[in-house]
Amino acid sequence: MKIFILRLTIVIHNTVTFLKYKIKMINTKKILIKISFMICLIIVWTKSDMAAMTIQEEIDLGKIFVSQVRSQLPLIKDQDILTYVQYVGNRLLENVPEKHFDFSFYVIREKTYNAFAGPGGHIFVHSGLIEAMESELELAGILAHEIAHVTCRHISERIDRSKKVNMASLAGTIAGILIGGNVGMAMVYGSAAAQQSMFLAYTRENEREADQNSLRYLRDAGYNGQGLITILKKIRKINWIDVSDMPTYMMTHPGLNERLVYIDTALAANSEFNKKAKINHSNRFKKINIRLRALYGDRSQTNLFKENIKKYPDDYLYHYAYGLRLAVSGKRQKSIIEFTKALQLRPFDADVLRDTGIAYFYNEQYQKAIKYLLSANDIVPHDIECQFFMGRVREKLGHTHSAAELWEHLLTIKPDLNKLHYYLGNLYGKKGNTSDAHYHLGVFYEKENNIRLARFHLKKALDITDKSSKRYKEIEKLLKSVQKQKKTMKPNSVG
Repeated sequence: MKIFILRLTIVIHNTVTFLKYKIKMINTKKILIKISFMICLIIVWTKSDMAAMTIQEEIDLGKIFVSQVRSQLPLIKDQDILTYVQYVGNRLLENVPEKHFDFSFYVIREKTYNAFAGPGGHIFVHSGLIEAMESELELAGILAHEIAHVTCRHISERIDRSKKVNMASLAGTIAGILIGGNVGMAMVYGSAAAQQSMFLAYTRENEREADQNSLRYLRDAGYNGQGLITILKKIRKINWIDVSDMPTYMMTHPGLNERLVYIDTALAANSEFNKKAKINHSNRFKKINIRLRALYGDRSQTNLFKENIKKYPDDYLYHYAYGLRLAVSGKRQKSIIEFTKALQLRPFDADVLRDTGIAYFYNEQYQKAIKYLLSANDIVPHDIECQFFMGRVREKLGHTHSAAELWEHLLTIKPDLNKLHYYLGNLYGKKGNTSDAHYHLGVFYEKENNIRLARFHLKKALDITDKSSKRYKEIEKLLKSVQKQKKTMKPNSVG
């Protein structure tokens, strides 16, 4: 069975790689995710065809699934946006019993209105859905619902109950791959779409249970259920044009109209679910929403921010937003002008000070950059992005030892901030510290799914690292893990 799985994985990977270049009419990245999800399920099935999925099996499945999502879909890495979404999610989780998993929250750069819970407590929200929101209550509502799907074990339940059907669908997918051509490709896509719908489309009972639990989570966290109703109504208004796209929220969460009725009834019947929210960081949400639209929105946002500046010249947020838009477009000097206007209206805003410093950094005005970054750091001492750029300025000014010390410290605080490994690797390489350079680059490329470069750097690090050191054992363990992986991807942008 293990040999069969290995061969099947290789066949599917090679076939999809070929199709990426030969067939332009079908989005092979999305097909790859769906097929990869089925490969994950085979791993579970081989352990036991009869037993339900255990917590550990779902955790293992989640790791593989997240790895595939990361390698195929554009995830937003902006620390302000991620920290805020994680804050809201963690706030909800504080009073959730039997969490089972260590939850993680991600924002996918996609315009569609969608959110979903992956196996093992991984919650994904599309940036388009957050852009459409007007308050933290809406974000909390959607996150509470997805958290409830995880805590209720709906994902493992759907997988367990669908095993026989899934195997048949998988057989159709394999047949389509082997047949090849347009007919085979249509079979692969049809089977994969059916497979995805089978697993991720919850039942109406699942939806009702998740909504009931989410209302309790919202109440206990100091929110109310109004945000959930509001965002569901916005989702309902969308007219979907491209039905071949990834499953939308409406496709994976059935009975939306029915849900709106009974949620509204629940709010009317229970005042605890409908009382005034204790928590609603409206200003923080507005800034994050604007930041998301400025950095990751389409071109129409540029004109929108310019119009807002004309209407509301004394609102610092619109000057800040336009400055971000100019900065991301490479117009650093113009962005500094807008940031300066924002600071005249709000002189002690740490976010604006930090981003002004970053703009000066990219404009190669390092003394001014460090001035603004230090000011921002004095106001908010634990801003990771601010301190990361303080390290970059130190490196440019020749203070490499100080930069390395700062980045190493940041790794202890934020070990998942992978770009720290990239910059440390390059910094140590310039200093002639080849052991640490290869180690950090090896870790960076492993996390980016570039197995070829990860293996190269880790082998180099292992050859020149003291065998009695703790680092040696760490590299050895990581290298063994890398050897087992089959997927090779190019590294993503590190920012």
